[in-house]
Amino acid sequence: MAALKADPKIKVEMPLDTRVVYMGMNCQKGVTKNKLVRQAFNYAVDKKAICKRLLFDCGQPMDAPFSSMLWGYTRMAHQYGYNPEKAKALLKKANFPFDNVVHMRTPHGRLLADKQVSEAIQAYLQAIGVKAELRTYDWPTYIAAQRKPLDKTELELFLLAWGPLFLDADFALSGCFTCAVNPPPRGLAPLSTAIRSSTRS
Repeated sequence: MAALKADPKIKVEMPLDTRVVYMGMNCQKGVTKNKLVRQAFNYAVDKKAICKRLLFDCGQPMDAPFSSMLWGYTRMAHQYGYNPEKAKALLKKANFPFDNVVHMRTPHGRLLADKQVSEAIQAYLQAIGVKAELRTYDWPTYIAAQRKPLDKTELELFLLAWGPLFLDADFALSGCFTCAVNPPPRGLAPLSTAIRSSTRS
């Protein structure tokens, strides 16, 4: 990217996309059932640094549950900025079990720098005292695990992406936050839960 931008004969354009890359949190199982823990994990991750250093500014931190390119976009009043001290305070308030291992899962080569982004998030969580174990799966294995009911899956934190076919807020939100798209399968949209906290690719 840097080499292309440095070439005066080449004009580099980087338009925003409708696809959102995020770290999903399982609200039905494990420590992420606790809202305070989910909030703490959001504050623990420096999303701007991930976009700059890993995605080479080819992504932007989210400021809403879906892309600003979609009809109906509204910026959330509350933003989860990078604040590790606040993250630690929330974990303390939640009586977080620091002896527990949080299970993270990621595909490799399916999404933009997916494994590297997951590794960065793992490091941010470890920096606030969370024991985070990251496993990398090929895409078919990853999807098979994703399609299990939330209370039976091993997924606690998992990297996914969602790009709505219809460019409006309703399709963007329903594809990620409604019960109908959660296993057992009743629709075509991918499973995702909880707070989105990563980048737009």
